[in-house]
Amino acid sequence: MKTKVFHGDSISNIDSQLDQYITPDFAPTLAIVFSSVEIDYNAVCKSLDSRGIVVYGATTAGEIANDEVIEAACSVMLMELDKSGFRIDVISTEDRDTYSISQELAKKATESFSNPAILVTFSGLTTDGEEVVRGITNTIGHNVPIFGGMAGDDFKMNETFVFSNRTSSNDGIIGLTLDGDKFSVVGLAASGWKGVGVEKTITKAKGNVVYTIDDEPAIDVFIKYFGLREDLGKNPSDVVDSIGVQYPLQLDRGENEPVLRAALMGNPEDGSLIFGGTVPQGAKVKFSVPPNFDIVNQVIDETRLLKQHAPEADALVLFSCKARHLALGPMIEEEVEGIRSVWGAPLVGFFTYGEIGNLKGSGTDYHNETCSLVVLKEN
Repeated sequence: MKTKVFHGDSISNIDSQLDQYITPDFAPTLAIVFSSVEIDYNAVCKSLDSRGIVVYGATTAGEIANDEVIEAACSVMLMELDKSGFRIDVISTEDRDTYSISQELAKKATESFSNPAILVTFSGLTTDGEEVVRGITNTIGHNVPIFGGMAGDDFKMNETFVFSNRTSSNDGIIGLTLDGDKFSVVGLAASGWKGVGVEKTITKAKGNVVYTIDDEPAIDVFIKYFGLREDLGKNPSDVVDSIGVQYPLQLDRGENEPVLRAALMGNPEDGSLIFGGTVPQGAKVKFSVPPNFDIVNQVIDETRLLKQHAPEADALVLFSCKARHLALGPMIEEEVEGIRSVWGAPLVGFFTYGEIGNLKGSGTDYHNETCSLVVLKEN
């Protein structure tokens, strides 16, 4: 698998780099495109389409290209693959739900390949990422490799998109399905966040909307315990800044590893919070607090352990939470550099509003405040 990664901040800059990289010795068939909403991603798609390149794309809350963490730009990974070894599907919700369209994606994957592996990205600020995971795994099983994340919009919290050559959706999913007989696809989700305080109970919730915690309005609980201002929730981005970034919930799952749930939006009328994934009624949760910087080393160490199962890589794809980026600040660059250095392969990624991957010792789940790494190798 031949692979090149670059980034640009305008369509003219991207076009000139495409002219530079596409040569008689390198004829890419697939492009992974992670773009800021400030960039005309439709023009990028048109440019790639004119060159016969299929696009897997999403809007972002920050971009990653090899060792670089960038903003308001477009990161592109060009890949020279046999077109018979992959497929792209973009499915909009329309009058259906997230679970149904995720089932459809899974069915399309197995129609093409007996041993599929799926990269999936989804748009829509209130989309429940856990429904994406459930829709796929309940259709084709829990052993299929699934990785991905929730599209972003530069933290504007207005509208996010997934896109391919001639189509895009602000409320749908895009899937890149790879033939597992032709490609090795392995990965790992890692967080490092720790729960604090006593356990609390989700006393009223539906899907990814939490109404009460210990019978108190969810927003009020955070305001009381962390001394936040009382008008929290009137501005959508306030919830992400004050709660989502700083104090994600750690969701207890019994014998399985806990997962993090970050608040994305709030409703001051009823005091509810919309989280990135399902928080079941009756669930036991703990608060989490901003991590110590040693979690960067912890994540890199876990990545080195993954190399024992995937010693070689042709390409790396990283879905890392925007809230994690904000919590770690400049240290996020050290994390990206450390992860890439394990293999030294080309890396493309973006900062998401939620991540899909498997924690060490557990199956595929939907996460927040986490980075999910995918390691690709042509067999």
